[in-house]
Amino acid sequence: GRGWIYLDEQRRRYRIGIRVWETAQSFAYLDSLAGRAEPHLRAARNELNETVQLAVLDGIDNVYIAKVEADHPLRLVSRVGMRLPAYATGLGKVLLAHLDQTDVEARLNGVTMRKFTQHTIATPQQLFDRIKEIRERGFGEDDGEYTPGVFCVAVPVRDATGRVVAAMSCSIPRVRLGEGPAHRDHLVNTLTRHCQAMSRDLGWQGDGQ
Repeated sequence: GRGWIYLDEQRRRYRIGIRVWETAQSFAYLDSLAGRAEPHLRAARNELNETVQLAVLDGIDNVYIAKVEADHPLRLVSRVGMRLPAYATGLGKVLLAHLDQTDVEARLNGVTMRKFTQHTIATPQQLFDRIKEIRERGFGEDDGEYTPGVFCVAVPVRDATGRVVAAMSCSIPRVRLGEGPAHRDHLVNTLTRHCQAMSRDLGWQGDGQ
């Protein structure tokens, strides 16, 4: 009934249903997206020498599909395939910020917003306020909202239609983050350049994020 398998009534045999094909197509798309992202992630990592990641949105979670590690011994504990609540990460909030408000509200329906640290967004209204800021600024942040002591900035990646299909982030331990906004602005500007380059590879022809 869900389309995963199909029963041939005459032969009384089962075969793969359309949902399996649809799922395979989604996997192939994400695999291709990760491959297209690889040179841009590496270029950003080489420039910043910090961990750079790419994620997509699935429901109310962001799922990491590519990652390039920094050379520092102190690193972020994450992996490709890992999923985290979007409201608790810079990547996730950027992805949510490029959805319609009604879509964000629908995704949050019935979700208990767990506090992972004292900085985690705890209510839908706090999230709505934060993603409004992201829409205005063009980038998102995560300052110890999921992992204490880790600061993250994230920027959207667009496809040929201008739709945000992924987000790229740079994560850095707080101990390596300089005082004041200068270091953060450098991270944002660098990520923005590489996200724009990746977006152009995907066919986007816009001027800004």
